[in-house]
Amino acid sequence: IYEIEDQPHLPVMRGGKRIQLHHIAVDPPFRRLGVGQALVTEVKSRCQTLGIDTLTTSFAVFDTASAGLMSSMGLQPVTTVAEWRA
Repeated sequence: IYEIEDQPHLPVMRGGKRIQLHHIAVDPPFRRLGVGQALVTEVKSRCQTLGIDTLTTSFAVFDTASAGLMSSMGLQPVTTVAEWRA
């Protein structure tokens, strides 16, 4: 559910290795049981094991469940990405 990325140094972002957490989906009957928290906790543990100090993820603005989970796990928004699609 994650991959290790080498992020270049940018004017608005510190470079280096980071873990990119990809989509977590928990089926509705199993939500609010700690499944998502357990997955994020494991990924954070892997960060520490690998000596990586940055964990990033992304989610849609309408996905309040993901926003709540990530916030409860200590992940806070630092950038906003906007898209235009033809």
